Amino acid sequence: MFLASVKVHSSYKERSTVPPNCRSKPSASRRLIVALAMIAFPSSCLPLYLFPLYHQRHMPSAPSAPLLGLFFTFSTTVLLTLVSVSAPTWDKISFLDAGSRSAIIHFGVFGFTRRKASVGYRFNPSSLDFNDRSLHTPVILNLTRTLMLHPIGAGLAGLAFVSGISGVSCHRAGTAAMIFLAALTNVVCIMAFLFDMVLFGIARNSFRGQGIPSQYGNACWLTLAALVSIFLGFSTAACGMFSRYKKRTKPVF
Repeated sequence: MFLASVKVHSSYKERSTVPPNCRSKPSASRRLIVALAMIAFPSSCLPLYLFPLYHQRHMPSAPSAPLLGLFFTFSTTVLLTLVSVSAPTWDKISFLDAGSRSAIIHFGVFGFTRRKASVGYRFNPSSLDFNDRSLHTPVILNLTRTLMLHPIGAGLAGLAFVSGISGVSCHRAGTAAMIFLAALTNVVCIMAFLFDMVLFGIARNSFRGQGIPSQYGNACWLTLAALVSIFLGFSTAACGMFSRYKKRTKPVF
């Protein structure tokens, strides 16, 4: 009966309409499963039909553009996440550095060095002997609250990346969701970068007006890099959305 099963399997392969050059060799694990099934049911040909070795299925192959969009959205997520953990959480990343080398203060999303994190803050570091009267206004306070756009943008970029994974997996709807979320992230990044330049430009001039050295930090340029990255991600994903999905043959078990 085992020989009869082998003959039936041979005739099954001969009747297959898949060209020989499109067939791929089965993996060792598939061969093992079929062998165990034939040993367990030596008098039945059923395992040969339950475990076809050369069954082919046509699946759409995603164009390369969504792959680029996926890369750029992931890069944006990383960049904005780094900006979101700036001072006082991580002093290595900041929007503004004020003071001398002996007593330098780093300003970030949720505050500045040696200050408790909060949404919105005043520019009143005691170690710099700085008079913040010119910066103690409702406009400046509201501008510091707009720094929350950075973690919001990081979240949107992360959602765009997750949606893009399904787009790369040949689902056009996932690419469409990635385009929509990337567009929202692009708007958020533009607003965040403009508010950063206005807020910390005013603060830098105020510090320098009182003789305190100050300069822009790396968080400003990380935000600019995230803006460029998400724009490229949106553009490449949009190109991939309207690209033609090719057909390919893929052996399935």
